[in-house]
Amino acid sequence: MTVHAKLSASGSTRWMNCPGSVAAEEGKPDSSSKYAELGTVLHDVAEHMLVSDTDGSEFIGKNHVVFGDDGEPYAEAEVEQNHVERLRDYVDYVKSLKGHTLVEQRVDFSDWVPEGFGTADAVVMVGNTLNVIDLKTGQGVRVDADMNSQLMLYALGSLVKFGLLFDFDRINMVIHQPFLDHVSEFEISVDDLLMWAEQKVAPAAELALSEGAPRVAGKGQCKWCKAKSRCREYASQAMKVVSNDFDGFESVEIKEAGDLTDAEVAAILEKASMVTSLLKTIEETAVSEIKDGGHVPGFKLVPGRSIRKWRDDAEAETAIRKKLKVADAYTKKLISPAQAEKKLGKAHPLIQDLTVKPEGKPTLVPETDKREALIFTTAEDDFAGFESDAA
Repeated sequence: MTVHAKLSASGSTRWMNCPGSVAAEEGKPDSSSKYAELGTVLHDVAEHMLVSDTDGSEFIGKNHVVFGDDGEPYAEAEVEQNHVERLRDYVDYVKSLKGHTLVEQRVDFSDWVPEGFGTADAVVMVGNTLNVIDLKTGQGVRVDADMNSQLMLYALGSLVKFGLLFDFDRINMVIHQPFLDHVSEFEISVDDLLMWAEQKVAPAAELALSEGAPRVAGKGQCKWCKAKSRCREYASQAMKVVSNDFDGFESVEIKEAGDLTDAEVAAILEKASMVTSLLKTIEETAVSEIKDGGHVPGFKLVPGRSIRKWRDDAEAETAIRKKLKVADAYTKKLISPAQAEKKLGKAHPLIQDLTVKPEGKPTLVPETDKREALIFTTAEDDFAGFESDAA
């Protein structure tokens, strides 16, 4: 597996703003997803493209595996043509800086954060300017470089690592999100970066590692926190916001610090449907208001994610067929049971013989719901009543 720092650069927004989150997350497993694995794979492909000076064509259509520090498979995903095309934008940007370039550099900022280290995707040294570039392959939220603590910690580590070889006075930090056509740059002087490290980072790190460090709820630090599902501060803030802003909403009283009890979780769930419905209604109202030419203070409508499509399918098919073989130009997918049923009829034996209906995902509902409750057992329940043969 890959080793992560306790006070990581990527988690700095969390631990710098909520010191108590470090202890709260202790022992909680890391979650993963196909998107996270794809991100790891694309970072590895981008590194290869920069180091080997290739256009990445050799990865297209292949399943790429990334191995961890222990030699075991760490992430795996298929690399598509669109992935490589977007990574070329990032690679071209890094190359355009025309300096001494190093990729996937492990940097150490433990002078300010005990055992603090991380990996900078690309470091480019041009004259007296140190460029630190962070590749982000997500397609959801745009990230800006302005006072970005993750990038600034990478910059600190890079300054420590290369500062004796080059006489830097400026640092240019870059967030490159090729899948969102977004490049954000932020420049800071070396003196200002070191002042930030001494005045902000070092005290925050010391507090985060101290016993009894306070938890502080907030939008930025709570978003990816592994402990938020049981965090009283997070729940309390959310309930107070709703109860303070809307008359007639009775807040759940949460007094103590630390983790929520089962009773408190149940009390919050009772309010969940109302809050969810309220937020959906308010959002729909705001969207409608702005579309009608109105204004909602602090909000605006922006274009959502858009996926490219052929301008004219028939024209594109004719052109592509001239360039590619049939096997490369088309994809095939078996029709679904529902589609087969429409063609063969509901009573056709093939439908009954070849289909299964998997158990649906467990859904949380009030006890008053008429559906029968699922029964879950533990290993201890399964072996209850058996006596051990051990002497």
